[in-house]
Amino acid sequence: MNYLAHLLLAEQTAESLIGNLAGDFETADSEIKAIDQPNNRTMLALAYSQMGRGLLPEATETYQKLGAMGAAGASSAAQGLGDLAVYEGRFSDAVRILEAGAAADVEAKNSLKAAIKFTAVAYAHLLQRRPGPAIAAK
Repeated sequence: MNYLAHLLLAEQTAESLIGNLAGDFETADSEIKAIDQPNNRTMLALAYSQMGRGLLPEATETYQKLGAMGAAGASSAAQGLGDLAVYEGRFSDAVRILEAGAAADVEAKNSLKAAIKFTAVAYAHLLQRRPGPAIAAK
């Protein structure tokens, strides 16, 4: 991919993320669909757009595709699928997904992403009124 193509991809990804943050999920979706070769960030923006529009099965599929896009994609996919499970009230699934993702992040020496997942694990426990496991989440 040449320099101009990288710039265009970065611009389209930024536009899609801004659209998502503004609640304009349709614009985000159209920006993403204009990208020939999506990358991890683009796929993440697509999943956000789908979740924002209530397209949870589509978001799940996008996160699963993201999970096949290298270690960074797998980490983001674990966070997204865990968050989606929390949103759907599947707290045990969320804990399982997030703990596995955090373990992979620890193995990859990505302590920031692991910490974010451990925080989400604690939150899932708290939503179940289980403060003990929430405090122990690590």
